[in-house]
Amino acid sequence: MANGNKIYFKNMLVENSDYEELSQMHSPKKMLQIVGKKSEYGALPLIEKRGLCDCQYRAEVKFEESLKMGNKKNLAVLATGSGKTYLACLASYRLLNYTPTKRILFLVDRNNFARQTESEFSVFDRTEGQQKMGNLYTINRLKKEEDIKGDIVISTIQKLFCVLTGQEINDSDEDAEDEKAKADEEKDSKTVIDLGNDLKLPPDYFQLIIVDECHRSIYGFFEKGSFWSEGTCHGSRI
Repeated sequence: MANGNKIYFKNMLVENSDYEELSQMHSPKKMLQIVGKKSEYGALPLIEKRGLCDCQYRAEVKFEESLKMGNKKNLAVLATGSGKTYLACLASYRLLNYTPTKRILFLVDRNNFARQTESEFSVFDRTEGQQKMGNLYTINRLKKEEDIKGDIVISTIQKLFCVLTGQEINDSDEDAEDEKAKADEEKDSKTVIDLGNDLKLPPDYFQLIIVDECHRSIYGFFEKGSFWSEGTCHGSRI
């Protein structure tokens, strides 16, 4: 209830409850908590199309519909320049803000893409109150082992491999790492890197894994024993 100046809330499920004044209306996530409903994606509000192109809007709607249907893997195919990273920012924010999602991994195949992605995630402001996402969540580009504790972790597959297998991360020359990755990809090697069975992170450490440019062959080298193939997290390939 509102009188134009103040907002009052009354929980009709509680007998003899009284109105309480609110500084702002409860979010959908808070309302679900109040009424005692447990739904992993039930608090996701409708997506406003404002500011989104048609393909972005359709992709996000279909992605969330797919999650609600229980699908663990999704593929987004959009044209170059259509705002795929912005879409990833939107999906990440909505899952972190409205669902039980705690950690998100954004996986790239080049360090220069990781740097660009970190910048885009940090300034994304299609949020409640138009706050920048960098002010709401810890966004880490994986450069040292402790960076894995961020709310959103942006990493190359090579650095993630180091964390998973307990190796030290070497970020002293990221350009050289990118050149090696490019050379390995051009070789079209049939070699597959086995991650082994003693991984340093549990399979459900990330609740959402976004694989950027998933067609790149570099990802295939790490396919055996794949961290995201356990079925305990959601994968979205862009």
